[in-house]
Amino acid sequence: MKQQIADVLADDQWSTDEELADMITSDMQLPVSYENLLVIIQEERPFFLHAGGGHIIDWTRFERCAMI
Repeated sequence: MKQQIADVLADDQWSTDEELADMITSDMQLPVSYENLLVIIQEERPFFLHAGGGHIIDWTRFERCAMI
């Protein structure tokens, strides 16, 4: 699941964070809530966009908060 989220975040085709969260929750059906997913996207997506996809997510932050 984590790698799937990271792969999608590295793809620059989504115009809004909400559109990206909708796609992940509806199409990919990953076991993460929409609200938690939106927080992850909003916090991590800027790093992916600036790093050209080379960013690595520190998942421990989200695991500690029981978000994933």
